[in-house]
Amino acid sequence: MSDFFKVLGTTILALGVVAGVVIAGQDSTYFVPPPEAVAESFTREIAARRYDRAIPFVDPASGITEINVRLGGGELHARAGQIDNVEGVPGVIRGEEATASAVLITEGAGRVQYFFRLARREYAWKIVEWSDR
Repeated sequence: MSDFFKVLGTTILALGVVAGVVIAGQDSTYFVPPPEAVAESFTREIAARRYDRAIPFVDPASGITEINVRLGGGELHARAGQIDNVEGVPGVIRGEEATASAVLITEGAGRVQYFFRLARREYAWKIVEWSDR
């Protein structure tokens, strides 16, 4: 039985060390989706015309509303036609801010790229700015 408690103690200690490193080190990519994954997910929702599902990826203080997302998505679909693929592209992480982009492969416009500026809000990356230029 003492072997069981040794293993249990070692496991708890290891998890404590990992938690300490993640919390003290302010994890930005291991246990939270990295900025490029947030950019890709947001863009996939726009590509699928699920604008309401794109909003949770946006920082509420950014000023980006569902109306902005719908208008941007409508413009994209009008210009690009069928969207075949979306892929997130890593940018730069500087403390609590990051950049990322998402590349859309489309039928009518070829490759379209969205650019994002993100900020960490409550341990998650949120979009604070996006553009296609």
